[in-house]
Amino acid sequence: MRFACLFFLSHAVAEFVLPASAGTGNRLTHLDEPNNPWQFDQKSPKLTTPQWIGEEGVEAVIVLAIDDMSGDGQRFRDYLTPIIERLKVIDGRGAVSITCNRPDPAHPNMQWLLGEGVSLETHTLSHPCPLLQHLDFNRASRDYHGCVDLLARIPNNDSVGFRFGCMDGQNTPSPRAYSEILGSTSPEGNFISMSTSVGVVFSPGDPEIPATVFKQSSGGSDRFARYLTKGFVNYIENYPYPFMVGGKIWELPFVYPNDYTGQ
Repeated sequence: MRFACLFFLSHAVAEFVLPASAGTGNRLTHLDEPNNPWQFDQKSPKLTTPQWIGEEGVEAVIVLAIDDMSGDGQRFRDYLTPIIERLKVIDGRGAVSITCNRPDPAHPNMQWLLGEGVSLETHTLSHPCPLLQHLDFNRASRDYHGCVDLLARIPNNDSVGFRFGCMDGQNTPSPRAYSEILGSTSPEGNFISMSTSVGVVFSPGDPEIPATVFKQSSGGSDRFARYLTKGFVNYIENYPYPFMVGGKIWELPFVYPNDYTGQ
């Protein structure tokens, strides 16, 4: 199997998500709740990698992503440089995605990162968890759209993706945020078309996954699910495919376990 390593949505997509309950037998039941990103499963229609990647022989896409860059980004540059150099040996570019809060658009590190093939994406200005907190919708909208417009001011940058703050440890995404905030343009006329904010957990319930993945020596049937924190429901099972939320936003699920659960 060939793999493609993309940055966080480099005009193509890559990451994961999408379950849909088909209790009625109708594969289109997910259209009844267009802003519900948790309704898909392995029985739902799938947008498989060969259908959208556009490169013959590529069967899967892996996105390497890191969050929360602000200021000059020097610590991110220092940390990512050896990873970028290794990726350039493999693929000719440093295909890593960074979701950003308040980066300095004029700092030379932004152009260095872009020149290496890094993708700079949005993550809100102040990292509220959840975005819709304190019953202040207008503040939430400003926090999101302000970040979108800030990233748009970075020369040569073309952000396409967003990630809700704390989405991997708290239930922070919400249907209203998808519909009324992500689904609208910013004051400066910018629009982000993709999110990667819903997790995907693999389990033995997917017949396409080899049983050897869940052998007892590797943790058994709970190999991945055991890392889910108590009360956490922001995930779908066995659906690592891009899906549409609200008719406007592509969602690419992120995989569990991740760095949050490893802390």
